[in-house]
Amino acid sequence: MRFVMEVVLWTLVGIGSVAGQAAVPDDAVIDKLLSQSAITWDNAAWLVGRSVGTFDETTTPAQAAQKASEAGWGPKGLAPTKAIDLATYSQLVVRALNMPTGLLYKVFPDGRYAFRELIFRRVLTGSARPDALVSGERAMYFLQSAQTWKGSHP
Repeated sequence: MRFVMEVVLWTLVGIGSVAGQAAVPDDAVIDKLLSQSAITWDNAAWLVGRSVGTFDETTTPAQAAQKASEAGWGPKGLAPTKAIDLATYSQLVVRALNMPTGLLYKVFPDGRYAFRELIFRRVLTGSARPDALVSGERAMYFLQSAQTWKGSHP
């Protein structure tokens, strides 16, 4: 009898996990994001906002771009479909993750100094250029590195 109960329990757990995976609407957006050679502002804002828990699963990339701009996570007036450079993406990550910053970023809170903060914290490599476009794959990698740094430096 115990064996039958265990089989039933594990079957229900398996069905529940498959149903949970099928209900995730983010897969299509993530696939599109990973295939981009240059990530756009709306997809970058969506990725960062979803990862920090600011945006729920019903938020579209276009809505994420608007909310991120309103929250001051990026430059004002940035078009949602515009490809962004590493400096702009750095500003998005630093502000969304509320990372600690140095004096120059506090005085001049723009992408250039956000980029320098991430270089200093070794989230970005020293060979990165602030004017380089960011691919979707690199955006996810940099975001993961920033979250790892943030988690180990409370």
